[in-house]
Amino acid sequence: MASPENALMQEASQMKDHTLPPTTEPSQRFSKDLNLGMFEVNQFRTLAKGKFSRIYHAKDRETGLEYALKTMRKTDLILGRVEEQARGSFKIQSEMDHPNVLRVFGQFEGKYEDESYIYILMELSKKGSLYDLMKQNIGLPEPQAAKLVAQLAKALKHIHGKNILHRDINPENILIGSDGEVKVSGFIWSKPMVDGHCSGLCGLLDYLAPEMLNGAENYDTMIDVWCLGVLTFELLAGKAPFEDDMLMTQKRIKNLDMEVPSSVSAEATDLIHKILVLDPRKRLSLEEIQQHPWILMHN
Repeated sequence: MASPENALMQEASQMKDHTLPPTTEPSQRFSKDLNLGMFEVNQFRTLAKGKFSRIYHAKDRETGLEYALKTMRKTDLILGRVEEQARGSFKIQSEMDHPNVLRVFGQFEGKYEDESYIYILMELSKKGSLYDLMKQNIGLPEPQAAKLVAQLAKALKHIHGKNILHRDINPENILIGSDGEVKVSGFIWSKPMVDGHCSGLCGLLDYLAPEMLNGAENYDTMIDVWCLGVLTFELLAGKAPFEDDMLMTQKRIKNLDMEVPSSVSAEATDLIHKILVLDPRKRLSLEEIQQHPWILMHN
């Protein structure tokens, strides 16, 4: 199982579900300036802790609707040289409009105990992260896994259609909604493509594509497809395909040193082998993944 070091949010499954009435649609409610006084923030209900952020349960004082409030101390962001990425992640995520991408409703700044903070108001995931689900179930049933993979393929297609590479698809950055649907989050390393390409090394080691590890100056949407293949393997096998110590994991990725467990069906194994291909040009596209027999069989 990939470590949860860069998880951004894990929600409690018991959280009360509030349906948004038409009159309190967040895009209307939050068209005015946001401020911390609009919310009851439960500092004792920390949903997650990250290196540069904490996420709390927050309730709108006017409507009673519940949200996740991400808080980032500006000093930490500046010292970590990630302030630009933090601000950019909100801009990128706010442009997404898909049921399988976590919604963000606003970003604002404020002070708390003489410290300056950046706040991001987000959709409250109802059932935690995919990482949580995978910890509870080592190896998901194939029908359930196939549905999740299909939803992720749709979400990635939407993200790529906005000219964005996510670059950090992993179980910690995928949340579970009230109906069991996936919600892609964790856009801090996401980046607009230039002529269909990006550059730079980022993401969880277990999920890094070989071309990124090999120092490719330009890579494309196939790095997110690779991550989806790694995730498909982990959903079914209960562990990442190249999981090892740091140096061995890099070596195994570059050599495609993996073995799909015999407990995984032939159809699912076929999909994994057609996604986890060293040459990105030979990997299945997101459209081809959606049309693969294993996906169609369970959706």
